[in-house]
Amino acid sequence: MSLEQGQAQTPEQLQTHLAGLFARLEALAEEVDLSERLCARLAKAKRLTNSLVATLAFFFMTVNTRVQALDLSPAIEQAMLNDLICALSGARCRAQSRC
Repeated sequence: MSLEQGQAQTPEQLQTHLAGLFARLEALAEEVDLSERLCARLAKAKRLTNSLVATLAFFFMTVNTRVQALDLSPAIEQAMLNDLICALSGARCRAQSRC
């Protein structure tokens, strides 16, 4: 899900976005001569992105399956998937990220 737009993303879109972010981070790490320890942590986070994307894909597949099982009208089903669930997920992310 895109927090800025509140729209669900495909696993491929998320993977591409994360790859771009890591490319920028790696370039910055090299530019500022980041310590070996911190570079190792960055590399570890990058290695974990495939698992993160797979987990998110599983989550959204499960949500889609459960919403479809409710046998709602197509308009209500789409509203739940495109608006309500994304909005609730975004609100939860924002609440958890506040200090």
